[in-house]
Amino acid sequence: FWYSHHLFVFYFLITLLHGAGGWNPNFWKYFLVPGLMYILERIMRYCRGRRHVILKSAMTMEPNLLSIAMDKKSAFGEPGFNEGQYVFVNCPSVKPYEWHPFTI
Repeated sequence: FWYSHHLFVFYFLITLLHGAGGWNPNFWKYFLVPGLMYILERIMRYCRGRRHVILKSAMTMEPNLLSIAMDKKSAFGEPGFNEGQYVFVNCPSVKPYEWHPFTI
């Protein structure tokens, strides 16, 4: 999933090299807006991922079901949350760069 959604890197590389002499002088027109949006999203994700959350409880309910209770203020901040949304949870002591989606 992750790899297929990051194929845009090859798209921009091909766009960059597709032109006279192997260089596209109009590349910046295709890269400016989506490139800035991607960079800003990655910065926001990094900053939000650095937030520490107070864990109230964690238990296994069934063999494939995990229940996690967190402090609302530390986990979701002031705007709060709505049912059906999801969060990415990371346990740095297990794998620091592996995030898992959990439904709220």
